[in-house]
Amino acid sequence: MELDASAYRFPVDTSELLRPEDLGIGPLFWTARDAVIILGIRDKRIMFWNPVAEQLYGYTPEEAVGQSFDMLVPERMKSHVATLADALSLTDHGEIPDPGAPIEFPALHKSGQEIFVEFSVSSWKVAGDHYAYVLVRDCTERKRLEAERDALLATAQETVRRASELASLKADFTSMVAHEVGSPLAAISALIDLLDRDDLPPSKRTELLATMRSEAHLLQRLVGDVQSATSMERGDFSVRLEPIPVEEILNAATAAARVQLSDHDFRVAPAPDTHVLADSERVGQVLRNLLGNAAKYTPAGTLITLQARQEDGCVCIDVIDEGPGIEPEDLQHIFSKFGRGRDVTGKRLPGMGLGLYVSRQIVQAHGGELAAHSAPGRNTTFSFCLKKAS
Repeated sequence: MELDASAYRFPVDTSELLRPEDLGIGPLFWTARDAVIILGIRDKRIMFWNPVAEQLYGYTPEEAVGQSFDMLVPERMKSHVATLADALSLTDHGEIPDPGAPIEFPALHKSGQEIFVEFSVSSWKVAGDHYAYVLVRDCTERKRLEAERDALLATAQETVRRASELASLKADFTSMVAHEVGSPLAAISALIDLLDRDDLPPSKRTELLATMRSEAHLLQRLVGDVQSATSMERGDFSVRLEPIPVEEILNAATAAARVQLSDHDFRVAPAPDTHVLADSERVGQVLRNLLGNAAKYTPAGTLITLQARQEDGCVCIDVIDEGPGIEPEDLQHIFSKFGRGRDVTGKRLPGMGLGLYVSRQIVQAHGGELAAHSAPGRNTTFSFCLKKAS
């Protein structure tokens, strides 16, 4: 098929511009597989527009020739065309500096759609005037494939990172479980040996039994937290909501926590005479965790208060301690899985960091939220609300 080159000449009324044949344009420019654009150096006006340029940008020769090259640059990029301007500028000798590798740049199709191109620029001198010869190649598909490749690579790297992190967490978790379960078991074993002595006074036997109960309660908390966390991960965690007197919830929590709080000043405020919708076993687990944490992170003799108050169709339960408080940077992480706070000396205390994570999940399953408010050096309050039973 013979190409009608006359269709790609600039309009005849632009007499100040040279004709294509005056520019020395040969058949190679017409049949090139890439877009070929020739610009006037001084005003960056388009003087030649081959068929591939029409296919690439969507403009016919009549629409493109005589227009500024800027019409091919997206509006958002017009303040970032320094590279392009530099590539099209003259040196002191009237030549375009070698731009090196092809320049990649967003381009604007006639339809308004952005495409991605790479172009190379060289100088062109005819009859004492300088022109820019711009070779443009569509690299939209290549950029798309590169983006897909980068996304896949990022996903693969994230998968590797998470797998490594998971392996580390598993190792840490195994170590924590072994330590946290091993300590009370060792204590119980030693206490059993002491209780087996025939010469043990009754008062001492009573004291040892109380200590064993405390260690056993600690084991129950650890096992309960691990079981709940595992159930939550599997997605089969649930609560059974039924009307329960608030007083019953507080009494059960008090009885379970008496051993944990034996060396603290513990106060329980009178419970409001009303019922809430709750899973008594799960809510008891939350309160055991909160009271146990209050005892663990506060010095002996510190006042710990358990109270319930009515508020907007709910009953809110607070565990308040007058201990050293929680540092702001710790407050952001205490509800995370394996997150642990620090004691008054700044040291991490023993524990698996599951208690508050599990407790928040339980409260959320009740339709509420477990919140912590702390004034460092003064007090800490953990609160959650349960809906009243109608």
